[in-house]
Amino acid sequence: NTNERPLRFEPILLVGPPGTGKTYTVKKLASFLNTSSYEISLSSATEAFVLSGLPNGYTTSYPGEFAKAMSESNEINPIVILDELDKACFTTRDRPSITGPLLQVLEPETANSVKDACLGVKMDLSNVSWIATANDITGIPEAILSRFHIVNVRQLTVDEKSVQINSILSSFLSEFNFNDHLHVQIDHQTFV
Repeated sequence: NTNERPLRFEPILLVGPPGTGKTYTVKKLASFLNTSSYEISLSSATEAFVLSGLPNGYTTSYPGEFAKAMSESNEINPIVILDELDKACFTTRDRPSITGPLLQVLEPETANSVKDACLGVKMDLSNVSWIATANDITGIPEAILSRFHIVNVRQLTVDEKSVQINSILSSFLSEFNFNDHLHVQIDHQTFV
């Protein structure tokens, strides 16, 4: 059916103190959905080339993290974790910041034609599920924040982790009308 679309979440930003299991929860979700996940650490990302690649004119040219994520995925719609978004550098003096590439991939209309500067190829990233993590959102530009559904996370008990992941999974199944065909419940022992 040509109207079918790959399973994909809208961009989500999980915000909470360190050690609350934000990245862990996303990796578990990908595992339960049996889909690829790729983690991009933004804690030291200062310039656009980290995400979009460094052009071949440089002796140290290399592909960006977006191209690496897609090359390591077996699907067109992996979950890409933008870890520690709040620690990224969104302003630079002389070089393009990561703001531009992030805005491009977070909008489906522009994510379908993302060019890697090293490889010289365009990629369709419009089916990627972007899930970011942050401890604090005060340093993240509003233009970036406005693209995410923000979820505040606190330290959870084992039972609460089970409830949270089941809630996310239920919402996902409902969005794609799978509730009539699948009944998935994850036991809290999975998180022990």
